[in-house]
Amino acid sequence: MKIDRRKGVLERAVEYSLDLVCALDKEGRIYQVNESCKYVLGYEREEMENRSFLSFIHPRDYEASRAFAKDLHNTRKKGYFENCYLSKYGQEVLLQWSTVWSEEDELYFCIGRDITKEKREQQRLREKDELHRSLIEHGADMLALLDEHGNYLYVSDSTEKALGYAPEQMVGQNALSYIHPDDLAFAQASLAEVPLKGCVKVSDFRFKAADGQWRWVETVVSDQLQNPAIRAFTVSSRDITEKKVNSIKLLESEQRFRSMFENNPDLVFFENAHGEILDVNPAVLLTFGIEKTDLVGRCIFDLLSPEVKEVCQQKLQDACEGKLTRFEIETAISGSGPSDARVLDITKIPVKVGAEVAGVYSIVKDVTEIVHSQEIIAQQARKLKIIFESITNAFFTLNKNWEFTHVNTEFEQILGISRQECLGQNIWDLFPEEVGGEFYRQYHKAVETAETAHFEAFLEKKGKWLEATAYPSEEGLAVYFSEITHRVQAEQELKRLSLVASKTTNGVIIMDARGRIEWINEAFKKFSGYTQEEVQGQIPGELLSGPESDMGAIEELKYKLTRAEPVTMELINYLKSGEKRWVLVEITPVKDNHGKVLHFIVIQTDITERKEVEERQLKMTRDLYKQNRDLQQFTYMVSHNLRAPVANAMGLARLLSRVGKNDPTFDKGLENLKTSVSQLDTVLKDVNMILSIRDSKEEVEKEPVELLTIYQQALDNLGEQLEKCGGKICIAIEEGFSLVANRAYLFSIFYNLLSNAIKYRSEVRPLQIKISCYLSKDKGTVISISDNGSGMDMKRVNNDIFNLYSRFHPGIAGRGIGLFLVKSHIEAMGGTIEVGSEVEVGTHFVINLN
Repeated sequence: MKIDRRKGVLERAVEYSLDLVCALDKEGRIYQVNESCKYVLGYEREEMENRSFLSFIHPRDYEASRAFAKDLHNTRKKGYFENCYLSKYGQEVLLQWSTVWSEEDELYFCIGRDITKEKREQQRLREKDELHRSLIEHGADMLALLDEHGNYLYVSDSTEKALGYAPEQMVGQNALSYIHPDDLAFAQASLAEVPLKGCVKVSDFRFKAADGQWRWVETVVSDQLQNPAIRAFTVSSRDITEKKVNSIKLLESEQRFRSMFENNPDLVFFENAHGEILDVNPAVLLTFGIEKTDLVGRCIFDLLSPEVKEVCQQKLQDACEGKLTRFEIETAISGSGPSDARVLDITKIPVKVGAEVAGVYSIVKDVTEIVHSQEIIAQQARKLKIIFESITNAFFTLNKNWEFTHVNTEFEQILGISRQECLGQNIWDLFPEEVGGEFYRQYHKAVETAETAHFEAFLEKKGKWLEATAYPSEEGLAVYFSEITHRVQAEQELKRLSLVASKTTNGVIIMDARGRIEWINEAFKKFSGYTQEEVQGQIPGELLSGPESDMGAIEELKYKLTRAEPVTMELINYLKSGEKRWVLVEITPVKDNHGKVLHFIVIQTDITERKEVEERQLKMTRDLYKQNRDLQQFTYMVSHNLRAPVANAMGLARLLSRVGKNDPTFDKGLENLKTSVSQLDTVLKDVNMILSIRDSKEEVEKEPVELLTIYQQALDNLGEQLEKCGGKICIAIEEGFSLVANRAYLFSIFYNLLSNAIKYRSEVRPLQIKISCYLSKDKGTVISISDNGSGMDMKRVNNDIFNLYSRFHPGIAGRGIGLFLVKSHIEAMGGTIEVGSEVEVGTHFVINLN
């Protein structure tokens, strides 16, 4: 019988076709599909055959495809349609189908062509056309076409926004009819050059808008009369009215400034950052009696006396940094002698161009006469200052006969004496008990020496402590005073408290109002090791702080002290010996009657033992949490990995007990029993290994290990696999680099991470692995291992990546124990591991070993 070779040729053509060719049964299941399914959708034949074609369709096209299939099934007609599929790797694939029903085979024969690139190109062209249309309709430039006579053939929509004309209002009109008469000749001359030059820019002419106003416009005209696609002059115009108006205003501003500069009666210099004079106004030339050429280019410091050069240089530097500065100097202008010394008020104004200072204007005023007048006023003010300054508290004045001439209300309130009782009275007649006392001595001393007296004394008659200041003058004596009874009493109380504090076992510090140490008790000396002399005047927070002190808490403490608030805080303090101790600090402010802080009382309690107990409790809590987490892990293993082989073994054992050895199922059951027992043994070994790692975490043996040696050992075990897959490793570890670690654990870490990189490599690119190592001040030794493999979806993986028996690549054989071992070994050595991954990009591990 002769074989029809043409049928085989057609089958091979279908098989090698780049289009997707398949046959579907009446229910829509894929009966057969050609090899193109692998290249178009990424699936193997066996992954698609016997599955409904709807299971591969993108969700948004599911209903439409289902309806088309139903219609095709009802009509049995030849059909054409397009829909979107999802490839095995999640990409969208657009297919164009032709479908026909075969009654003989009771199958649908379908041919699908990948039109993804074609559709995307069409979309890109549509977007490009839309962008071009948007730029023309909504752009800032006004676009138009003119015929050879200057008549509008086309006007863009943007013209209406800029000038108020609808495009149809201008089409057919001559462009020159809109131009301002004063600018018409210039515009006509520019347009006449277009045929000669091809393209001409017509700048700054006025164009009449729809509202009758004249707008400034700049235009570019291009000759496209010979272009068969255009055959017109193309015109691109821009409204520059705002720019033009601003330019005119700037010119007017410059003219006004120049007029002020030239006619300013003050001396005005313009200088650069080096003090070089760039320009001066006529007032400068008149003052110095020289020409401008004699000054411009010279250094302004050459005109000054040596004693003022330094301050002028500093002020110039400040101005060059953008600061407006004003100051006074006394210098000689002509330099002929002291009589020519003048006082000058100088203002330096930085001139900024953008963010840079281009120069400095110096405006110089002669204020010599004003200064002299101010000195006379100051002399009078000094005479009145004695009275005005003393009025702030209780105040009185005495004449040379020691008689009261003035008292204020505060005087009456503090001493309980009305002004009628004391005015004109001799102070020693009113207070005879003070004759020879402290007030008597201080007041007489001030008068005799003509020097101010400031003192504190007890006023016997009123039973009050006073703080007084006596100012002698030609008229007599001016005195102001304030009551300090509460302060003195507080100080006396403080002395009594100091006696008590010296006997207490807690450390006690007394600070002044500024927070500096005045006194410490014996308990503090014994506790800290410091003497009174060593701490006198010191700030406790600075004296007792060290490397582990909480500087934020210390700053908070200082802030509360500035607000005179009580403070209770736990801090780490360092003794003189350098020993670290935890202390409970309690600070209480001591205030006078007016709320003014006089002292701070600090009580320190050693709480080191309590903090150590708390730390041990915290560690115990962490250990209990970890043990609970491990217990959950073992529970998982028993329920998911141990139960299945045990249940299988028990069932097989019961089965074997019921059948004879000659029964065909006996041998098969026995083989399955061996498999279940082997699985059970594997799980038990894993449990034993995990317990061994956990129990040895506190006793991990560490030694100096050279990192490159460990890496090479792991590579030797995986070299054949790496060479077989064509992978490359880029290693960046310095030769001789070593760290103190467990050698076996390091080998396991490198072996598992490199093995995973090889096992889970990408199918679409050669494997590349990068390994680097460096030292970090905060994290110790940092080892980075990254690959460009298939990667993982970290959102789906979440926190399960290091869990025992967690696997994320179902198509690749494995037990899911490698990353669990890596993390366990790293944590056993006191380190941490971080991971980042992205599907079809790769995975990156960062290991920190202190």
